[in-house]
Amino acid sequence: MKKKILSLLSLLITCTTLATAQETLTIKGEVTGDLKGLTHVYLYGKGHNMDTTEIVNGRFQFIIPYVKGFIPMLCDEYCFKKYGGFRVFPILVDRPGTIEIKNIDITKDMISGTITGIKSAEDFQEYSNQEMKLSEEVSAELFKKHGSIPAFPADGKVTPEFAAFAKEQQELTSKKSGSIIEAFIKSHPDSYASVFVLSGSGINVLQPADLERLYHMLSKNLQDSEEGMSIPNYLLGLKNSKEGNVVNNFTLPTDKNTTRDFKQFRGKYVLIDFWASWCGPCKQSFPHMKDIYQKFKSDKFEIYSISIDKKKAEWLRELKTQQLPWLQAIDDKDIAHKYFGVTAVPTTFLIDPDGKIVMKEIGFTPDGLIEKKLVDLFGGK
Repeated sequence: MKKKILSLLSLLITCTTLATAQETLTIKGEVTGDLKGLTHVYLYGKGHNMDTTEIVNGRFQFIIPYVKGFIPMLCDEYCFKKYGGFRVFPILVDRPGTIEIKNIDITKDMISGTITGIKSAEDFQEYSNQEMKLSEEVSAELFKKHGSIPAFPADGKVTPEFAAFAKEQQELTSKKSGSIIEAFIKSHPDSYASVFVLSGSGINVLQPADLERLYHMLSKNLQDSEEGMSIPNYLLGLKNSKEGNVVNNFTLPTDKNTTRDFKQFRGKYVLIDFWASWCGPCKQSFPHMKDIYQKFKSDKFEIYSISIDKKKAEWLRELKTQQLPWLQAIDDKDIAHKYFGVTAVPTTFLIDPDGKIVMKEIGFTPDGLIEKKLVDLFGGK
């Protein structure tokens, strides 16, 4: 009987240990070159706080908890001193395990290393290398056309000349990126890197028909993944969010542990603000948005902020910091994609009292289109 009790106790301990074991991701790197005493390496990513380690005898290692697919970003102290800022090395992972980054030449940045160990990371580096080559080709093409490439203004004030160049560069890069994305997906239909690229860069640069066509090239399990489902949701959102369309009712949880139906806003103009706690431009827009709220708040106008954060705690923490006086909700139903076709934050929509979409604006800046429309509607208060 004593042996049976001990056996059962041993089994219970084993099961409990297995149930509570934390899966981990290990990232190892080997570095060559004179570090000049600058040995720190940093790792961060959405949902992961900044971590640091040191290069010792040409090697470094991170061991971090793995919860779900994400992109750890590596940067280093040597690069920071060399460029006066961090140049990041993104690594895409979709499972726990070990990644090795070999042959990092510190004088050429972390990105000079070669990734092995997890297929999604290897594939994503292949795609990233193609994008970097494209960026170099675009720069060379524009240099040949214009004879020079304007530097970003040292004082941070963008000139019309720089803005025009940046727009031309972006348009040319987007045009050429489509062929790279298509070729990559055709050759990697079962790779997590493909669905990640298509649901990110693909949504931003591809025409809807091409996006849908490439989506159907993905394997079934990738189509059914969280990233995969965002693509048909986005395509649906494009149709739903055309100016003049009536917004279908939806219900989201608020920061007050209640829920709110969108139909409760009928009878007033509503500025819907899609944002996220990790979005710098979103937070930069809030002081001006507070001014707008004070100017136009009435029984005929309301602001409704919807966070696309995946973690409720991070959203609530940022709300406490920002102290926003208008209504708040978190998007736990992918409303941003399915109803509004949002591809970037901040994105704002102005909805009329009948629930119709009046206009859309990516970003929210002083004297923007929506603000001018509000002045037309309510007067320059």
